[in-house]
Order: sequence, then C-alpha cells, then structure tokens
Amino acid sequence: MNLVRENWASRIEMIDDMDGDKMLVRFLRGISLACLVILLAHTGCEKTVTSFTTKCDSPDGRHRALLIEKDDFGGIDRNFDVFLEDLTSTSTKRRLLFTSPDEGKPIGTERFIWSIDGRFLLLVGMKFIVVARGDSLDSGELLYLLYDIESANLRCNASQTDKYERFTLKDISKIRWAKN
Repeated sequence: MNLVRENWASRIEMIDDMDGDKMLVRFLRGISLACLVILLAHTGCEKTVTSFTTKCDSPDGRHRALLIEKDDFGGIDRNFDVFLEDLTSTSTKRRLLFTSPDEGKPIGTERFIWSIDGRFLLLVGMKFIVVARGDSLDSGELLYLLYDIESANLRCNASQTDKYERFTLKDISKIRWAKN
C-alpha cells in the first residue's frame, strides 16, 4: 500500500476580501472540520466566506440594502448579515444593520422591499424561522426584518432571538411599498 503525503497549503486558497483582510475561501475534501478549526486558529483566519445573496437600491437612490451570506463550513445552518450602504457620498459607507441567528435554507428565497419614500426597508422570505408563520404577504413570504432609516429602529421576527421588537402585517399596512 502506498501512502501519499499531501501539502496542507495545496488544500486551501486565500484571497483578499473588500477590506484587504485575508479570509479562507474554501477547503478541499479531506480536511475535517476539527482540522479546519485548528488551521484557522493557527493562521489567524477568523473571517468566514461571504457572498451576496440579494441587494436592492432604495427608490430615492440614496441607499442600497445588501444581504451577505456567511459560509457555515458545515452545511447545517445558514447565517447572514444585512448591511445598508449610503450612496449619497463620494465614498460608499457600509453599515451593519443585523446579523442573523441560525436560519433555514435554501439561500436565495428572500428579497428586500423598500417603502416608496426610501424610509423603510423590509426583508421577507419563504424559509425564515419566524414567530408568526401566519403573518405573511399574499405571496406567502414571511415577514422577517423591518428597518426605519429615520429612527434607526430595527424590528425582527426571528424566533431564535428576543433581542428585537416584533412586527406584524398591521404594523406595515399603512406604509406604501415600492414594487420590485
């Protein structure tokens, strides 16, 4: 029987993310999760892989909402960040609004909806884990996140956290929403 030694460096690929920090892009077959954790700790790579799932500009053109996935390395749960970009200045400023608790898959079953005046941002989706599944749009999409730009008030219906105030269809019924 021939045993083959492989170089660990050939099993990972590093790239620069948008901030110039190093992040682990992927690890190839053969590296267990335990080995990956040790490797990450040793190399100082603590960021996770990210990818855009959805983005949407406000009707007034002042803001862009981004949902950025975080790689979970295990394929069980899903985590993401919601960012808001200010498009009014010459240098785009990105602000983290929300980091999700573990959510259901599949990725890509959600979307942003802006109010016509660009004040409110609503995140809805088909597969979120929410407190009131019956409180959904006519499309069947579940109400997940509501953000008021003027007051910086964030409300979330994720059932895995009680950190945020909840909201219902009644709360959003008087807001005029843009068509996506």
